Amino acid sequence: MPRPGARRLLHGLGRELSARRPLPPCRRRYRAGAAILVGVALAVALPLGPGAALAQTNPPAGAAKGDLQTQYDALFQQLLKDPTNIDLTFRFAHVAARLGNYESAVSALERLLLYDPNFPDVKLQLAELYYHMGSYEMAKAYLDQAKKQEPNPSPQVAEREKTLADEIASGGAPAKWTASALLGARYQTNANASPAGAQIIVGGVPATLSSVFVRKADWNFFFDGNAQNNYDLGPKTKATIESNVLVYYSKQIDLGTLDSAAVEVNSGPRFDVGDEDTTYFNTRPYLLGNEVLLGNAHYFWTVGAGLEVNRPITDQLRATGDYELRSQHFSNNFTVPGATGLSGLVHSFSLDLAYQLIENGSLGFETSYSLDDANLNFNANRALEFRLSYVQTIPLGWKFPQGPLVITPELYRIYTDYNAPSPGTIPLVTQVTQEWRYGVTGQLGLTDNVAASLHLVHEYVGSNIVSAKYTNTEVIMGLLLTY
Repeated sequence: MPRPGARRLLHGLGRELSARRPLPPCRRRYRAGAAILVGVALAVALPLGPGAALAQTNPPAGAAKGDLQTQYDALFQQLLKDPTNIDLTFRFAHVAARLGNYESAVSALERLLLYDPNFPDVKLQLAELYYHMGSYEMAKAYLDQAKKQEPNPSPQVAEREKTLADEIASGGAPAKWTASALLGARYQTNANASPAGAQIIVGGVPATLSSVFVRKADWNFFFDGNAQNNYDLGPKTKATIESNVLVYYSKQIDLGTLDSAAVEVNSGPRFDVGDEDTTYFNTRPYLLGNEVLLGNAHYFWTVGAGLEVNRPITDQLRATGDYELRSQHFSNNFTVPGATGLSGLVHSFSLDLAYQLIENGSLGFETSYSLDDANLNFNANRALEFRLSYVQTIPLGWKFPQGPLVITPELYRIYTDYNAPSPGTIPLVTQVTQEWRYGVTGQLGLTDNVAASLHLVHEYVGSNIVSAKYTNTEVIMGLLLTY
């Protein structure tokens, strides 16, 4: 087996290759479009076309191609003198893969298997390398061997194996589809119309719908689904067209005026920005549109656009920034008779930091600021949101449920200032609210494509206007299906 230093290099090579493929849908968080359904969109790294020419692959952000080439040449000369040196071989394969010279990386790793074929990690790396070279049969053969030699991999390795298996099965087709759906039931002590389990998007749809509450408890049944298409524009462009379709529907048991339905579509190209030697960041401009129903009647529709930028700062830290502009057009309905006064532009800015704290644990911090310029000045507001979360993945040692168990505690703090006093409340007093929301989500993998989910959350909204104060406790149970 490789020594610790070599194993770190091997894992680093795995990160380099994995970062060039989209994450499976159950691990994505969509900023564009998730304002209706599942919250902030986190970008997936640029997928590299299977037939990409080796010389056309840029090194990761911050790595100059010239420096890597110098390392490559020096390591190659050392390997000629000491071809059986395991650590040296791993270092050479790591640098070769970062340069996009997959054939040299493959030759080096396959030479290790001649000395000892019991290297499941090496075989997984070879499967990924062959996939990027367009050799799908060899990729599948090495992937099958890696699974056989390591039947109980870590959650990260299991995820890589599943993602790679799906991509090999697609045969390098330019268009790749992924989908997920959450079906379940929710209980609220103060029922509102926001999507079940949605992240808080200040100024976005959940914030708008959560303001429609009735101070009564109720159950609802819901469906929350999304589908994503990534269309590869080819190795020369090194870009994809990423499109998302998000659908949500909920049916209340007693309070039918809170029944809600929504559909949103967003689409735009994803590509790297940089020069021949260095990739600075990955970006995705996009267009979006949606339609929302409340109480089985039209509530509002939206058109807009956004720009997402993400970049790895270190091996453990990734940053994602997003700007989005939405033009919202409301219609009066039975539940919200004066909804037209909410129409207007919404500008939102966000910064999301994800830090891999330990092997199976990651820390997340997000802040966002929104400007809601509603038609009626007393509906216009400015909001600032902070979110702190931690994700702990716990592998299980048995076949069913196969796991992993993922525990995610979250804490939100939200400040909202309105522009003017509302005629329906205290004269000359402009509303200010401060919200705490805290909760925990547990997700248990039952099979490769099915997970059980339980979400507990409590929110407290304080305000200088008594009628705007409220509390709510939610229990959300469901099954998450991913394909």
